[in-house]
Amino acid sequence: MKIGILGYGRLGKEVESEARSHSGLETVGIFADKTNNNYPPFIYDTSEIYGFVGEIDTIIICENEGCSDPLSVAKYAEYFNTVDYCRDRDNILEYFKEVDCAAKCGRNSSVISAGWDSGLIALYRMYDDLMCGISSKTSINNEYESHFKDISKTGPATVQNRNTKLIKRVNSDIYIMAKIMIAYAKAAYRQRIFGNYGAFTVFDLRLKDMCGICKEKLIEQFL
Repeated sequence: MKIGILGYGRLGKEVESEARSHSGLETVGIFADKTNNNYPPFIYDTSEIYGFVGEIDTIIICENEGCSDPLSVAKYAEYFNTVDYCRDRDNILEYFKEVDCAAKCGRNSSVISAGWDSGLIALYRMYDDLMCGISSKTSINNEYESHFKDISKTGPATVQNRNTKLIKRVNSDIYIMAKIMIAYAKAAYRQRIFGNYGAFTVFDLRLKDMCGICKEKLIEQFL
């Protein structure tokens, strides 16, 4: 699979590094807005990305702007499979619809919100709902939001419960987020191969599409 990386901040660099450890994964190009930044010569300007249509299978979007504006992601989803880490939960349904329409138009597959929040943590919220009941949803969300505020101000909060342990580990290690993004990039690529076009979330995709391990191996190794 051939990937492109959009954005070359901390996450983009970590995705680039992580991609080298995956056999069968090739980074064809790294793109960033070079207008006001002194990037290395091997970085392409964002405007050059469309010259790679047909050469790149999946774009991993690691820039903040590309993960907050649905129209920004949609313009790429029409030409490439994409993965992003959108965290705008207030407008997430509108975001999904915009990307879904563009991806279907281009016969591509896009995974939205595939980072740790909302991606990985969204799965955790869902499992909490299943175990604790829908009536506890508000208190669960408030608990998460409280932890996120603590993390943004002072770093990972030291609270002894299972939710905080997960948040602390993922937030403190950006390389885990890079691993998540690459796993979902593989899933997006496989969805397109299967003829499943449009936008997908962490709720839609199978674990085996992310890891590429056959069902028998998954059962033998993890079940």
